[in-house]
Amino acid sequence: MIITPLDKEWARRETKKLIRQGRLKPKPCEICGAPKADIQHLNYNNPRRVRWLCRGCRAQAHANGRLSALQQQLLKIGLMCYHRTPLDVALEAAFAGCFGLKGLMRKFEDRRERHRRRSAFGLAVARLIKRGLLGSPVRGRWRLTLTGVELASALYPEIKPLTKRQLKEQLAPTLALRTAIKKVLG
Repeated sequence: MIITPLDKEWARRETKKLIRQGRLKPKPCEICGAPKADIQHLNYNNPRRVRWLCRGCRAQAHANGRLSALQQQLLKIGLMCYHRTPLDVALEAAFAGCFGLKGLMRKFEDRRERHRRRSAFGLAVARLIKRGLLGSPVRGRWRLTLTGVELASALYPEIKPLTKRQLKEQLAPTLALRTAIKKVLG
């Protein structure tokens, strides 16, 4: 059965009417319990079949349903690179906050498997760019857009930015090496 925009509009109108009449009560988010929740229709033929989700949980539910596992993996990699940006800037990396496929392809030793994976990664990257989640500042390198950062942060809340202490710990050996080189070169 095909659901048209008219069907969706009808279901939304009917649901609003049920809420106004008091036959359908607004509820908190079913996932996180946030008090302010929006309606997500489960069946556009029955306006009473709805879920109550806050905006963050709804975005995550939509993303999980629409993104392949490979696209989610790329968003995760992009988020880790995004959080490494201050470190990359301090280390004067060429493309701060960017990632490429070259490093990801090194683990595949078989030439045919590497080619298949590169094709799949290329399609996934193209779809993420089309959705506005990835951008390409330089050929062969990608970076999350602001929308991509928001979605990836919702998908992977366990990935956090580096703290100042972690930055100092990771920068200490490099800075010591730089000062040693400056002393030797004069």
